[in-house]
Amino acid sequence: PIMAASALLAISAGVAAVPAPLTSSSLSVTFKDLDRGVFTVAVDGEVWFTSSPPQFSAGKTMFSAEQGSLVLSDSASGNGTDVTGPYDFTRLDWKSSSGVPFATTVKAYTSGTRSNLVFESEWPAGAKDTVGSLWPGLIQQTPRVLGTLEYTGSSCGFMVSAKPDLKITGGNSKGMVAIVPQDTSATAGPSASLVLGPVTEHFANVGYPLAGGLGYGMKESFTFAPAGYTLETVLVATSRAHPSKGDSQPDRVSMPAGGPNAALAEYGDYVLTRHNKTRAGPNHTNEVAHIGYSTTGFYFYNFCDCQDPDFTHQSKTCADPAPSLPGCRTYADTLTAVYDKLVEQEIPVKHFLLDSWWYGEGVNGGAYLWEDTPDCVGNGSTHSANSFPSGLKAFYDHIGHDLTLWAHNGKWVDGNPYIAEYPFSGTIPQGPELWQHLFSANKQWGLNTIKQDHIGEQMGEAQAWANVSVLKSWMAGMGQGAAENDAHVLYCCAPPCVHMNGVTVPAAFGVRASPDYVVGAPPHQLNLPTVQWAIGPDSAFHWNGLGLLPYKDTFFSNSSEVTLSNNSRFVNFKESNALTHALMATLSMAQVTFSDQIGSTNKTLVMMICREDGVILKPDRPATAIDAQFNSMMFGGWPGPSPPPPP
Repeated sequence: PIMAASALLAISAGVAAVPAPLTSSSLSVTFKDLDRGVFTVAVDGEVWFTSSPPQFSAGKTMFSAEQGSLVLSDSASGNGTDVTGPYDFTRLDWKSSSGVPFATTVKAYTSGTRSNLVFESEWPAGAKDTVGSLWPGLIQQTPRVLGTLEYTGSSCGFMVSAKPDLKITGGNSKGMVAIVPQDTSATAGPSASLVLGPVTEHFANVGYPLAGGLGYGMKESFTFAPAGYTLETVLVATSRAHPSKGDSQPDRVSMPAGGPNAALAEYGDYVLTRHNKTRAGPNHTNEVAHIGYSTTGFYFYNFCDCQDPDFTHQSKTCADPAPSLPGCRTYADTLTAVYDKLVEQEIPVKHFLLDSWWYGEGVNGGAYLWEDTPDCVGNGSTHSANSFPSGLKAFYDHIGHDLTLWAHNGKWVDGNPYIAEYPFSGTIPQGPELWQHLFSANKQWGLNTIKQDHIGEQMGEAQAWANVSVLKSWMAGMGQGAAENDAHVLYCCAPPCVHMNGVTVPAAFGVRASPDYVVGAPPHQLNLPTVQWAIGPDSAFHWNGLGLLPYKDTFFSNSSEVTLSNNSRFVNFKESNALTHALMATLSMAQVTFSDQIGSTNKTLVMMICREDGVILKPDRPATAIDAQFNSMMFGGWPGPSPPPPP
């Protein structure tokens, strides 16, 4: 935990005394039944929620203040301060019927105009054989119609689940929740909106659906809480009646107070400040600042288009063994030809994204090696990709060291040689040691950013959801290794808990915000070009709420080019809406990449995106869905009266 309970400036109030209400600008908490730990939460003086009694577990048993198996043993009120500012608090100490102690604390931040309530659950002596917890639980009391926007799915697009009520799904594949009253006005917008979500322990602290409400607590699969283990959940508000200091920030001009965009920004302001981090900006990395070329997924070229004389790839799953690129022996030849033609066209690319082909994901079923060695990128063993037979360093020297490379990494396969040398839990790396080696070694060939993909698949191992340290150690270690080598981390195909944990990882700056740019057979059946670019709702959660830039994935800039290779998912496909993809990629404020055939890049379109030196012309913040769109997603209609029928 960031702040241990011992740091609180406690003033004993005695068990019988009802503490004074706690107020944080537009939010207030009033205890109604201390023995059951029940309180109300008011927004601008109106009670919106009553809390459910706390529940904790130990010894495979759930204890509840409602059922009397969790008994109040002490209470205290006082004040304290942390990096986010001063707060008033009320702490309740509990003892279970088995003698295991627990504690709950409400903190109301009192500095300025921010509306922040933090709910802290603590296992002071730890607990074995835990089966979950629930606190806070909030049950709706207001007659207002409240909808929810739940952060869900994975960073492969469409991560906002909108509902006209508080019936969230919850669980480990979900995240923070925006709570928004229905807006029936034509112009005013909601008077106030809330966001409830984790501050710490983002893998263990999950949402729970409740009858008439929602809550957060420890996921039931985790089996042990160390002594002093703490979960913190924050409730933030934006209110037109109580303007926030954040409302006057330049990047908030187009986020009306009271609406979901502003509420997500308030959540982001709190959790980022709490973890000493700021939102990623338009020039965060070389790749973010400049135009680049991507080789992700099934872009214009693929392995099977080369002769591949050693049959490293054609022996796998090539639909058509006849190479479609005469003179191409390995993938390095293709990428070198791409770069040389872009130079000839005077298109100022400043980076390349290398997809999973570079380390042989298709050869090994995942990541076996991940560095510039013959056994990885050459043809040194049966695990080799034969992608850069002369080495990645040779390619980097060819394109010049003013460019950078960012590279895909997927799921580590069982039996990879790193397991014998570095700490792992199953196939999940633990701590920074592996990453310190990889980022240091790969810096020699221009690696600037890791695109860590298939995270959700790697997280599927049972021990990841039983031990509270496994997933944290993986993400923290990767971030530490990157930071120590001036490298950066972008998450892809990850559940919300990974993104939310990103506030604790200084090197994490972005997420893949869209589905793959791909068309073809299942499971990649997308209705290009009208769907994949629509990242506005997700971007509000990624950037407003967590400070992570939302990368749209690549696109074809040329509407007339077409691949005839039967090995490509894009066979016979023509991009009919390149301008829309280019616009949405630029407005994302994240990386902008294209993936055209050699010599076919639409220079006119690309140069509308960037200057002659490759610097992208960017907005002040990522474009997000407007509040009215969120209202429509939740309640099925735009605010205000329906427009008259056309004449």
